[in-house]
Amino acid sequence: MKILLLASHKVGLDVLNYLINQDEQILALGLPDDKDGDMLSDIKKIAHENNISSILQGDKKFFEDIS
Repeated sequence: MKILLLASHKVGLDVLNYLINQDEQILALGLPDDKDGDMLSDIKKIAHENNISSILQGDKKFFEDIS
């Protein structure tokens, strides 16, 4: 199972990309800049681009299924 871990949006995209390349199970750590005012769509876009099936925020399920 692939997961997306959410952290502060202050985590840069370079850090995000580094972590994606380091561990195929933890595909992302951090949030994108919210340029269009819809953070949920930004999160879903990253998840779909990386075939992520679940998203975790802290120790609780954020989305059960994002498709």
